[in-house]
Amino acid sequence: MKSISNTIRNPKLFGVIIAALILSLNSAFAAENIHNVYRSVRASGLGGVTLTTGQYDENFFGNPARLSADPNWKVGLPDPTIEINSSLMNFASALTGGKATSTDGIAKSLKDYSGKYIHARVETTFPSVFLPNFRGTKMSYAIGLLTSFSTDLGVLQQYSIDPQIVVDAAPTLLVSRKFLAAEELAVGVSMGVAYRLSSGKSFGLPDLFTGTSLSPKDNGGDGGHFDFGIGATYDLPWKLVGWDLASSFAFNNILGGAYTNLPLNLVNTGNKPREQPRKIGLGVAMKKPELWKFNSTVIALELQDIGNNTNGSLFRLLHLGAETKWKIISIRTGVNQGYLCAGLGFDLKALQLDFATFGEEMALNTGSFENRIYSLRLGFQI
Repeated sequence: MKSISNTIRNPKLFGVIIAALILSLNSAFAAENIHNVYRSVRASGLGGVTLTTGQYDENFFGNPARLSADPNWKVGLPDPTIEINSSLMNFASALTGGKATSTDGIAKSLKDYSGKYIHARVETTFPSVFLPNFRGTKMSYAIGLLTSFSTDLGVLQQYSIDPQIVVDAAPTLLVSRKFLAAEELAVGVSMGVAYRLSSGKSFGLPDLFTGTSLSPKDNGGDGGHFDFGIGATYDLPWKLVGWDLASSFAFNNILGGAYTNLPLNLVNTGNKPREQPRKIGLGVAMKKPELWKFNSTVIALELQDIGNNTNGSLFRLLHLGAETKWKIISIRTGVNQGYLCAGLGFDLKALQLDFATFGEEMALNTGSFENRIYSLRLGFQI
């Protein structure tokens, strides 16, 4: 009662609360984006395609059979990946510019960010080791540890906060093998243990003013599981106007992705974390080793996340991407869930530098709510 009395005696703060409550009559919007355990910067600039084009770390949670296509062995050193969206950059600019330091500034910020999501993601696959075509055989092996933190902090139109925080740790093993006389078929399997801590509920305006914690440790769920996936690639025996053709298939989280079949409740929240449902993906690709002054050119079309798109439109599953290389530079473009993507990569021997910008659909239908994201990866390697 004392805190309420103090609030009423502060006319400006009281005005902010009343204004927010009045504006809370607006309709709400909750995020319905498709969340995946791992998202590479290279694939993000390529429209999200990975099943027919995946390289190295992209195959841990994509298509394990693509491990057989990796050209060389590699030891992955720290490879930090950072994602931010345009809302986070604008919000940071407002803070550093002093626009949200006063009571009136806070009220304006609430209004400006109503119905928007502030996105950030940090992840790495370190340590990791890749041994394609081990000792000249048809067998390939890889092992790596993924650690990831992501959040889509939403300021809903009724002035509640939707944190959408997900923390993952997942050591994963890949095994793949080539088959047939020309080794045109590859089959792979991924398997691993994973731990997840994720946020649970949204928080209303009264929760924020009473000091309710947004941490998933206090209001979320955690758990662990063992799960596995399978995949295959097949190089078709014909060409299309001089381009090689390939197809792919992957089925991930076969045991359900519920984070319940292992006793890994490290935080003891008493609740289950956000699930990572079973998903199926299919893809086709056109490839040309040499194209004018460029090399390793590929164009791919994939249908991903079948089973991980509850009530969403078919167009959210479509991914189209193209990549070509000129000397040490990789040029990428594509369409992810209906939004344009672009990316650049620089292969500097001991460092792989990747940058991408892409759009992610936050609603159930493509074209409803774009989340424009910018990502950067510094991949140190041997």
